[in-house]
Amino acid sequence: MGTELKGVFAEIDTTKSLEAIEILRSGSEEDRVRIAEQIAANSADYCPAVFFALAAFHHQAGRTPIGLFWLFAGRIRTWFDIQRSTDRSVEAAADALGNSVPELLRLSQFENLEESKKILERAVEWDRDTEHNYDECWIALHGLSASLPDAENKTRESLTIPEDQWDALAEKNRTEYYAAYAKDTASMDEAQLGQIRAKIAELR
Repeated sequence: MGTELKGVFAEIDTTKSLEAIEILRSGSEEDRVRIAEQIAANSADYCPAVFFALAAFHHQAGRTPIGLFWLFAGRIRTWFDIQRSTDRSVEAAADALGNSVPELLRLSQFENLEESKKILERAVEWDRDTEHNYDECWIALHGLSASLPDAENKTRESLTIPEDQWDALAEKNRTEYYAAYAKDTASMDEAQLGQIRAKIAELR
């Protein structure tokens, strides 16, 4: 962030997730495989940013369908955390994290729309069945509030909407994400899909 975190922002624990991301990006092959298996087995314990790094890892290893699953999972959970945050500036994190994965992976979701839709459906069910055991305030570190003069006066409760609203918001987020994806892909004509698939072939 470029500035020293103060108050409650300094207490936000992202250590485990940051370590996982670092290993996925620059660890040995053995360590990358190990941490990928660990994340998959304990996915509730990692903040959504980890899933984008995991998606890239699987894609680069030739497992694009698995990569797409974790890309969708990361997007769904990131948008949920954005919506339960009280700092609207954290929305920038969605594009930043999405753009952190290879362009070829992002475009691959349009190569076979029926298969991608099935993968998304599995990601939605995963999100519904998987707990959120990570620090829910991680997304606040991607916003402006952490660097404002009154950062030291913030409380953990002030960083999110009331907890009793989270479950309903999570279900609403899942429904809206799936509906938006279905609508966007349904509106794509053959010319658009042809251009995307040509770009996929070029990147390969």
